[in-house]
Amino acid sequence: MVSVSLRRPIRYNFWEYAYISNGRHSALTQLGLLARALTFFKDIRYAVRTLLKRRGFTSLAVLTLALGIGACTAIFSVVDGVLLRSLPYPEAESLVELQEVTPSGKRISFAEPNFLDVRARSRTLEGVAEYSGGTATSAALVW
Repeated sequence: MVSVSLRRPIRYNFWEYAYISNGRHSALTQLGLLARALTFFKDIRYAVRTLLKRRGFTSLAVLTLALGIGACTAIFSVVDGVLLRSLPYPEAESLVELQEVTPSGKRISFAEPNFLDVRARSRTLEGVAEYSGGTATSAALVW
């Protein structure tokens, strides 16, 4: 058994503070990265053994992680498709929408004669197309 006076502390290394005998200290200093990797693998083995002993906790933790990762992936997919990607049209940033609105601010269906009039008299727009969706018919204008 090694007496306490023969041990000396190693410099504080992150969260560890270990007392190691003189011979082993020099060996660990020379090995460096290899010793840290071995310690890491020992920690992983200990964690796996502990998780295997407590199967209820392990299954609950795995289920929680799976639900969290799945929900995060689904939300990111929606945000990416709706907000981050541009429309699948050439020069999508130049598309505009024209709607008919009553004086009270209510949307109404775009009247066919009005649409034909806008299409015929438009000088600044490259093209005008009509589409119907929801409660009103709109004219999509392309600059």
